[in-house]
Amino acid sequence: RTRAWMMTASARVVLVLALATAAALAQTCDVNSGSGSFMKCVNTTFSLDDGMIFKVLAASSIIPNTIGQYEACTDFGDTQHCVLDDVFGSTGGLQLTQGLCMPAICSPTDVALFWSCMDHANVGYFLNNTILPAYCRSYNPVKHGGINCTTHWKMAILPYISAISDGIYKATYFGQLAVHQVGAHCGDSEVNTWGAGAVIMLLVCSLLAVLVITAEIMDRMDSNRAASGEGEALLDPSEADKRGLPSSTSSASSINSDEQMGLPRRKPRRDPLLRSMIKAFSIRNNFATLLKKEGSRSLGCLDGMRAISMLWIILGHTGNFQLPGFVGFDNFYFYYNFMKTFAFQGDFAANNCVDTFFFLSGMLTFYVLARKYQKTGRTAPFPLVVILRFLRLVPLIAFVLYFYAYIVEHFSKGPFWYRIVNEISHCKNLGWTNLLFINNFYPSHYPDQCMPWTWYLANDMQFFIIGLLIFSPLYTRFPRLALVVSILLTLFSMSMTGYITYSRELTLSSGGGQDRTYDKPYTRAGPFLIGIITAIIYIDLLKQKSPFTGKRWIAKSLMGLAIVGLLIMMYVTYDFWGKPVHNIVELGEDKGTWDNLSNTMFAMLVRPLWTVCLSIITLLCICGDGGVVNWFLTLPFWEPLGKLTFAAYLVHPIIMRVTYYSLYNTIHFTYIEYGVYYVSFAAMAYATAVVLFVIVEQPAATLVGLLVPK
Repeated sequence: RTRAWMMTASARVVLVLALATAAALAQTCDVNSGSGSFMKCVNTTFSLDDGMIFKVLAASSIIPNTIGQYEACTDFGDTQHCVLDDVFGSTGGLQLTQGLCMPAICSPTDVALFWSCMDHANVGYFLNNTILPAYCRSYNPVKHGGINCTTHWKMAILPYISAISDGIYKATYFGQLAVHQVGAHCGDSEVNTWGAGAVIMLLVCSLLAVLVITAEIMDRMDSNRAASGEGEALLDPSEADKRGLPSSTSSASSINSDEQMGLPRRKPRRDPLLRSMIKAFSIRNNFATLLKKEGSRSLGCLDGMRAISMLWIILGHTGNFQLPGFVGFDNFYFYYNFMKTFAFQGDFAANNCVDTFFFLSGMLTFYVLARKYQKTGRTAPFPLVVILRFLRLVPLIAFVLYFYAYIVEHFSKGPFWYRIVNEISHCKNLGWTNLLFINNFYPSHYPDQCMPWTWYLANDMQFFIIGLLIFSPLYTRFPRLALVVSILLTLFSMSMTGYITYSRELTLSSGGGQDRTYDKPYTRAGPFLIGIITAIIYIDLLKQKSPFTGKRWIAKSLMGLAIVGLLIMMYVTYDFWGKPVHNIVELGEDKGTWDNLSNTMFAMLVRPLWTVCLSIITLLCICGDGGVVNWFLTLPFWEPLGKLTFAAYLVHPIIMRVTYYSLYNTIHFTYIEYGVYYVSFAAMAYATAVVLFVIVEQPAATLVGLLVPK
């Protein structure tokens, strides 16, 4: 009987101390700072009278970085499931997530204070002066061989506590990476109220549905008229061609045409503006636009680059959003050591795909502006070009942003759902920063941003403005000077990256790089500027012709060097990671194998060199020397996938968050699990992107075309 009691008591202490690994060293254990229910929470938790301690033991997690039996805890009726973590406000490092089944009377503040008192500095005093008295109140010595509570505590429990407490001290060594107060979040965080923002978004969605249905009815009516030879003049000739129907200017549009009857030929009648605006939401026309092949295009290889980069980014985010700080792993060391493998570096290189987008944006911006200038001899007014760019991007961003802010929070619930609710709250307060494209500066801390992955769009708009300033007046008057300025700005961006990385001693695995270098335009401008340089080289130096006519071996050699360069940039990080780690102490000491200078050189060079390799490949492809690479990048299916990139980029992190934060436990990483998640996310992202393209993105572009004079 005594042995059984000792096992039960020991199990309680194991629970207490194992769960305490989530407590941070920075929080002071002051029982007087809790709410008035704190001592009631403690007494109830360790009470033997109603069996509460056994419920707590049964449903709480005794394995670090798991959340226990969530459904069992909620089924007890008088208990609630709580999650302890150090996610929000942390600057990086490993954050543990721990699940607890606690009495329903305990507030989140009580729970957080209760477990913060279990760190190494406070555990002895707290156990002897708070937990021991609470336990002894319901302890019956008769049931345990007449041994009094304090004696058994000192004989069987205290030595065990001392040993475990020392282990906890080592476990909380990670606090040197992220020292913050532990937070407690109880319940399923289900959002039951529909505020004004949600109602407005539902009305917007309903309006879109009405417009789509109305446009479809108009489409069918026009098609029926055209098929019967009546009213074909209502069809825009371009729309008739797209559908394969006779247009109002076709010689075969009608048997009894005006021309055949000797009457003056009627001019094609355009739809009224309102009717054209409604028909902008035609699913049939917009889907045809999505699938329409533009024909022979000199820059067709960019479609393949764009689509492959997007698929690659989804792959990287599939694993990134599983990391501690989002959901976390119960086998974190397995994943962390997998990150050190040679194979994983290809996944890690998804970071470089954002630079591919910047490169494509810079090249296309300058190429389009230069071609129009060559044809017309004039440039569009600077404010007008910026406004048109704004109108092109904002409708889809705004729709996704406010749908995320007011509708997505109603999609699910669960122990992790509070995390997406907290993230969404930033959009309700700071969504305007995304619409003004300043969210990479304000708020300054990445986790506080609304839809933080849209830092790219803010940078891209800022780079677009820089590109316009380089184009006019520099390029239009002094093309070579524009080239020199672009090169100098690229070197400046590299220097800023190197300075910040070296002075802050940033590494691939350290925190803080996101806010200081990753999302700032002065450190990310290099690839965009190299895109501008590529466009200038193609238009002005190569005159859009191949310099390797009769020298194909040079083109093949350059293509081979560029591909090898990309592979080196992808896998050079393997040298950084070093040997595997097996415990929290090794993890805390794992700073990588590179010194500060090596980390600085990598940060300065990896993005420009990656982009230079892409520039070589692009120039070879568009000059007709791309060979099999150009064939692959211009395969027909890349073009529609490329058109969906914008929408897919916006929605895929939302799909991942909804999926991950709906889980009832942390993730157990396996290669199969990773692959299944990736394929599912990619499919769902592009399926959602199709819907957004035909009902929001393309209609918005059509409306801008109707309302803005050419």
